[in-house]
Amino acid sequence: MEVNKLIKNLVFNENSLSMNDLKQMINSGVISSKDLYNVLEKEIADTVISELQARCEVPVGGTQERTDEHTEVFFWGMQGTGKTTIIGSLLNAGGTRVQPVHNTVEMNNRLRLLQNAFIPKKTYSLLPDDLSNELEVLNIDIEENNHWKRKHPLTFIEVPEQYKGIKELKAMLNNSMDKIHFLCFDTADKDNEKDVQYFDKQISYLQDVLKDLKELGVFEHSVGIYILVTKIDGNPFIPQKERQLAAQTMITANQANFWYEIRQICHQMNIYDATPLPFTIGDVKLQKLVKVNNSMAENLIDKPILLKSHPYKSIMNTVLNFGNKWVTLLICIMVFCGIGYKLYKDSELLNEGPQATIKPYNFIEEFIKKEKSLIKDVTYQKSYSSFNELEAKLQTEAFLTQKDGSPLISADTVRLLGRALYNDFSKSVEIKAKNAFQSENWNANIKDLAWQCKRLKKGNYLTSEHERELDKIYNTIQEYYEAKNFISKKISCKSLAEVNDIKDEYLNFALSEVRNDTIVRKGLENIVPKAQLSYARYLVDMAKQRYQQYKQALKNRSFTRQATDFFTNSTYNSHYRRANSLRQSVRDLKSTLNMNSSNDYVLDAIEQCNIAMNYLEFDR
Repeated sequence: MEVNKLIKNLVFNENSLSMNDLKQMINSGVISSKDLYNVLEKEIADTVISELQARCEVPVGGTQERTDEHTEVFFWGMQGTGKTTIIGSLLNAGGTRVQPVHNTVEMNNRLRLLQNAFIPKKTYSLLPDDLSNELEVLNIDIEENNHWKRKHPLTFIEVPEQYKGIKELKAMLNNSMDKIHFLCFDTADKDNEKDVQYFDKQISYLQDVLKDLKELGVFEHSVGIYILVTKIDGNPFIPQKERQLAAQTMITANQANFWYEIRQICHQMNIYDATPLPFTIGDVKLQKLVKVNNSMAENLIDKPILLKSHPYKSIMNTVLNFGNKWVTLLICIMVFCGIGYKLYKDSELLNEGPQATIKPYNFIEEFIKKEKSLIKDVTYQKSYSSFNELEAKLQTEAFLTQKDGSPLISADTVRLLGRALYNDFSKSVEIKAKNAFQSENWNANIKDLAWQCKRLKKGNYLTSEHERELDKIYNTIQEYYEAKNFISKKISCKSLAEVNDIKDEYLNFALSEVRNDTIVRKGLENIVPKAQLSYARYLVDMAKQRYQQYKQALKNRSFTRQATDFFTNSTYNSHYRRANSLRQSVRDLKSTLNMNSSNDYVLDAIEQCNIAMNYLEFDR
């Protein structure tokens, strides 16, 4: 049961189980390393086996005050949302441009380990464990990546989930230094029923953070507020090219109240560039194995961190000291006019609140037109991308129908559009499934199909007809992995009944679509012959024991009772009866074998039966 659960979970989500989960299952004997290779890519399975015993913890750094003028960068979020990971990838992405300042040995150790853990590599490596849930402060300088090479004094502050009552944190929040706030929102699809409300819990937590910061007056010294949509690579429904759009949609549409609240704070404090930003450290498997890609961290350093940090406060002085002051002043006036116009437009937008940009009639018309393209002359990948886009738009419209006042489109219309969208996309999934099930290599084609089946069923828009079709696809995929597990298990039969049990299991897959897969078909062809050969070898061992006992008695030649028993032809003789029973077992097995077969396992089983009969000729 546990093996089936492992297979189902890992097939559909390689992050559904952690390295620790696998370690416990292997140590307890529930699964074997071979099971891992059945459900994971070879590169991942190899890394798991080699790294399973490794353990590296990030040392606790602590806090230390910085007295020079600097910019403080706060990372807020619940435990496990990736704050340490973000800081580590930023440190590594900065490379030699990052220099520690006034740090203790403990802080330097933490910084070095985090930098080394996020070095981009061609293979997967193990992320270190960060068991600390304390306030962590890293004082660093980061140099600009241009010919100016200006240094930006920064303090990275990792705020623990339970931050209230920490004196050092309160002191930093109350000082006059510029502050950038990153609100970390974990989007990884955990696919556990107990975590259904996980997203809502995070939003509620971040709203409490904003409330506390507002009460403390922190935003008066804040120059940026950003939502980091973390672990976005962990959501299999989001293609890499669409992560920026998906990150914005998750917040602006799915969490519109929260987003509107942030925009209002930005408007009141004259911060006009609040934007949800996607963030991932690369390709993560089993929650701990990562193939690092620091491109998003590099972008985050240049914009907004360096763009918003301390040296740019004195940019006016730099400009005024350069060349003709009157010309420079004129340029500055023109620049300020442009900025003022931009701020005026931004303030209008912020005051409006979240709105739809498409009128109801045009939205419906465009939606239906694009929705129809999901199954008409469109590749699966393009229809998948279109599905994500349309679903995001529909979610936005559905949210707006819940606001006070006249809804843009009725809730009934939203449901009808959702049903059309899901049903047409399910047709696309069904077409792909049909092609995949007729191919010779299922493993390369059906992983994402299983995901899509689960996702579509969660939408509650499908007709019963499409639900039944998706159930068939999902069950066929399950059957495929059950068949692979069946043909890979060790076979050891000691009776014809056990052979027949194997044959009954084989019949469950004999007429199934899973036989179209080359690996499964070849495995199934040999599964019953393997069982027959296993039983034949067992009979040879039994017959050999009978023969050895006979030889021992014959060697005595003293015609003791033991020897006499062997040479007596009485049907009541226990030795004779056992030998006769073995002969009958061999005959029964041979009757089940296909004597005209060219299968190597069958031929070997026939030979083993003949060997057993030769051993049993001792009393003839």
